[in-house]
Amino acid sequence: MTRKSLLTIDPGENTGWAYFTNDIKPEATGCFTSKSFDCLQVRFQYLLIKYDPDIIVMEDVQPMGLRSTAANKNVNKLNRIIDIYISICNNLQMKYKMVTVSKWKGTLKNEVLRKWVKDITGIDYHPVHTLCAVGIGLNERGVI
Repeated sequence: MTRKSLLTIDPGENTGWAYFTNDIKPEATGCFTSKSFDCLQVRFQYLLIKYDPDIIVMEDVQPMGLRSTAANKNVNKLNRIIDIYISICNNLQMKYKMVTVSKWKGTLKNEVLRKWVKDITGIDYHPVHTLCAVGIGLNERGVI
């Protein structure tokens, strides 16, 4: 059975991404940074067109009482970025799936995630946004 190609996204002003084909090791990874919604939109759309994944798996904001998984970041801005990315997926008629941090990572600290990902792939991904995108993909593949 052939696995579907997968583009995983850790969204934000610093958007980490990882592209998986048939392997658990991503074929390509990266991170793009911008405070401009227009720039984030162009970069995200470019990724989708370049890789044409079967599905996009994107981390969603998860409310946690008075806080959220966005921590000290502007939750409204993060929601806006996610909405832009969803809109692009819809406009390009690409399948996407949202996952919460508690679904893919639970309470795992980034230091532990980094060790696990490095043990599995042999690569120490930086920055943390790229690491999280790889982690989302490994979780989606059933590895972590």
